[in-house]
Amino acid sequence: MSALYICRMKHKLYIIAWVLISIISVAPKAGAQWVVYTLGGESIAALAVNGDTLVAGLSGEFAGKGGVLVSTDNGVTWGDTGIVGIDVTSLIVSGQYILAGTIPQPLFQPHYNGGMYRSTDFGKSWTFANAGIPDSDIIAMGAIGAGTSSPVFFAGTQYDGIYRSTDFGASWSAANNGLHTIFVDGFAVAGANSSSPTIFAATLFGMYRSTDKGDSWEQVDNGLTDTNIYAVCMSGNNILTGSYFGGIFLSSDNGQSWAPSNSGPTNIDSQSIFGFTTSGPNVIATSNNTVYLSTNNGTSWESKDSTGLTITLPVIFGPDIYLATYDGVWRRALADYGLSAVASSVPVGNSLTAYPNPISESVKISFSPPESGIAEVTVVNLLGEEVARIFAGELSAGEHSFSWDASGMPPGMYECLVKMDGMVERVPMLQR
Repeated sequence: MSALYICRMKHKLYIIAWVLISIISVAPKAGAQWVVYTLGGESIAALAVNGDTLVAGLSGEFAGKGGVLVSTDNGVTWGDTGIVGIDVTSLIVSGQYILAGTIPQPLFQPHYNGGMYRSTDFGKSWTFANAGIPDSDIIAMGAIGAGTSSPVFFAGTQYDGIYRSTDFGASWSAANNGLHTIFVDGFAVAGANSSSPTIFAATLFGMYRSTDKGDSWEQVDNGLTDTNIYAVCMSGNNILTGSYFGGIFLSSDNGQSWAPSNSGPTNIDSQSIFGFTTSGPNVIATSNNTVYLSTNNGTSWESKDSTGLTITLPVIFGPDIYLATYDGVWRRALADYGLSAVASSVPVGNSLTAYPNPISESVKISFSPPESGIAEVTVVNLLGEEVARIFAGELSAGEHSFSWDASGMPPGMYECLVKMDGMVERVPMLQR
């Protein structure tokens, strides 16, 4: 799955956090093979990855200050982005844009009403961006085309359905045609690199699907014996859901039908599954306090760890797995599970790669057309404006490499486009 995969913490479980949050420390501590960064006793509600940076959303519901922190050294140290005193439940990161979905804190911070916060400079400054969203309880976020020049953002609310933004979160409009539920818990996208992606919305009362970028939704629950869905993700051609009491369900036909996928651990079919993260055919799922691993796109599972602490979601970042928990961020090497590190290059389709990514000074762009033809290789910024024309002319079949010197470009997210024979391949690139 893309590094931009987004999850959030279940609001209904906060009462558990009141009991569990007892350590007020910023130093890392060891827990078996896990290294734990307690972040001052904060409960972590969301994790996202952008290039070489980890972004954490802090709940602040009980003992903490809440807000958004970032780390550029694999979680060892964390920097404040300047937004504090808010209960962050979900994050989405797209280039220099960070959107933080939040909920109210009437008991602990009565002055704060909740809603959407937006940064256009990767956390240096923030604005309240609730235009068009009447519900201040935002509990999930997703995107089609995150990191590209024309993303579509989605916000799931607790009481008022789904809202959509096509201007990087500056404004929102309701996208509830066909949606007959409340409490939208999460999003996942199938066919993200195709011209017709499908977005799935997990809700308290079933699974919904849209094939027109949120213009309309249809309920797709055939085979879901537990329709209280906490999490959803893509792994290969499979769609996986995490339910409240039914464990994991799998669909291999784009959501038309579902079947339990709990082979392996004896108790997974009775677990609440809160989050997923993927790397190739490998999927990591988390329940209240257990980490499960599948190496075959979610078809079967094995129990790997029992942490003794509620886990809200996992994220794979480089050679490590990170867990967002009620006791900060937990980190462990993927190699401990027999898994390889995620590749540094970012492939799109079957042939286009950019390395290194994030970019230091120059980046090598490789592309292998199956047939000869006229090609155009360009770089655009987040607004879709062309900033570099790398190649234009005829290419033979086989591998071709180009170099782009980005040393003079301002920091931010860019996109390399290869147009050939009416087809377009693209790869996002982060300039630090």
